[in-house]
Amino acid sequence: TDTVVHDRSSNTWGPLSLDHVYEFMGGINATVRHVTGKDPDAYFSDLRNPYHPTVQTAKSAIWTETRTTLLNPKYISALKEGGASSAETFAETFRNTYGWNVMKPAAVDKELWEGLYDVYIRDSYNIGMDRFFREKNPFALQEMSAVMLETIRKGYWEADEETKKTLA
Repeated sequence: TDTVVHDRSSNTWGPLSLDHVYEFMGGINATVRHVTGKDPDAYFSDLRNPYHPTVQTAKSAIWTETRTTLLNPKYISALKEGGASSAETFAETFRNTYGWNVMKPAAVDKELWEGLYDVYIRDSYNIGMDRFFREKNPFALQEMSAVMLETIRKGYWEADEETKKTLA
């Protein structure tokens, strides 16, 4: 097996917003890597526009979703209006990002983790992320920090000491 392909026909989910994607596509990827020793190519067959289907690498699809949602201040601000459940949505995408990192390490790089850290922990957009989590769902922030620490501990992200201390 040289290639793993997953279809995408809905605008309601992306590779990071739904755990089944990394579980199935990522799981097949990890299995092929384990059995053959070779990391297969991974693509999304994007069928959202049936008149213009496209193909996107897994890494490109992950970064597209990251830029348009997780690192997009307008998306974040709008989602925050959902309160506690929105905080859990942020935490879920962190878990899914970690899942991708384990299943297909080449698809998630340190810049993605550093971007998440800057936006959600350091509040680089100055949109009140700490206050939001503290008031709406502190457990979501605790989980997000734990996921980032586990990513570092497992060697998927080489963060500096200051980042590790802040997360801890």
